[in-house]
Amino acid sequence: MKKFLILVIVGAAVIFTFFYLKSDSKAVLPIETFDPVVRATVTIGETDIDVEVANTPEKMALGLGGRESLPKGQGMLFPYGQKTPAVFWMKGMMFPIDVIWTSDDKVVQIDADVPNEPGVSDNNLKRYLPNELVDNVLEVPAGFAAEHGIEVGNTVTVH
Repeated sequence: MKKFLILVIVGAAVIFTFFYLKSDSKAVLPIETFDPVVRATVTIGETDIDVEVANTPEKMALGLGGRESLPKGQGMLFPYGQKTPAVFWMKGMMFPIDVIWTSDDKVVQIDADVPNEPGVSDNNLKRYLPNELVDNVLEVPAGFAAEHGIEVGNTVTVH
């Protein structure tokens, strides 16, 4: 009787271990559940900008927050797909940026050298709003717009 009980316990342990290891080795999510980084190029006038596209609500909420810097010539694009009264803040930002607001493939506003606000509570962070509805917002390193002569009225192409 003791041998039988021991065999049952050992057998159960072997079966459990087999299924545990087998399921663990297959613990790879299907490719469609991954959230890959989507990149695009934004051209403003004659200036090309390599951008990461914030293409999910989570990415739009996080933006560039938590990053230490943004390489020169790169940015983040927030495509809304329709005109909206977008509101931005510098939550979690570690560096200043230029915010370029666009509508109907034109720059409609530039908030240059928007400072990060370390130590400021979320409720007290300054909010940045466009003067009109926009369909895209572009964040680039502070000074980028001035350095590249980007102005209100410039044509914007996303490709």
